[in-house]
Amino acid sequence: SVPEVIGVTESIRNIGKIEGNGLVYVEGKEVENVAGNIKGKGGTYIKSTEKDIVDKTISLQDSKKGVTETVTETRQVRDKKLVHRGGRDGYEREVEYGPSKTVQVQVSRYWDTVNKMNTVSGIIGEGKDTILDSAKDIVLESSDLRAKNDIVLNAKNYLLMLSTVDTEYKFRTQTSTSGGGLRRKKTTTETWIQDNVYANPVEITN
Repeated sequence: SVPEVIGVTESIRNIGKIEGNGLVYVEGKEVENVAGNIKGKGGTYIKSTEKDIVDKTISLQDSKKGVTETVTETRQVRDKKLVHRGGRDGYEREVEYGPSKTVQVQVSRYWDTVNKMNTVSGIIGEGKDTILDSAKDIVLESSDLRAKNDIVLNAKNYLLMLSTVDTEYKFRTQTSTSGGGLRRKKTTTETWIQDNVYANPVEITN
């Protein structure tokens, strides 16, 4: 950590951490932050003198096989009671009665393959004010901007706020065999696929 970062005359590309207990001041011809942190407890000031200020994300791929997950499902159920019937052909069984009600249940699911593509973004700002002052554009890609007081975005040309997406692909198959004896055996393979997409918007918190 450093108490303050003074300006330079060249382009700045941060992929790590620039943090301090006081004011963190970053100045360059252009400033590019790639999933890095730029945070000052006494405020954060980022300035470009000729070109853009760009905050970018990175994508990380996570592939796993043989995954068991627990999910919560909503189901409609009815109360049950045990019914007895005596006699020679007597039986005992549960029967449903009354109106349906909505309950949350925990269900385990097994997946042969789970592939995820996750977006990773850095954090800009921490204490007091967070100011981005660009000679041209400010481009925020799923950015996380924070401050205790004010957040100021000053672009001479365009202010662009872009959302990225996380993707998740799940796949499993199940093979079962029926028949036998005098009947011909029949093998059935069922396939389940889930393909999910999640948006990551720009977050501005103060």
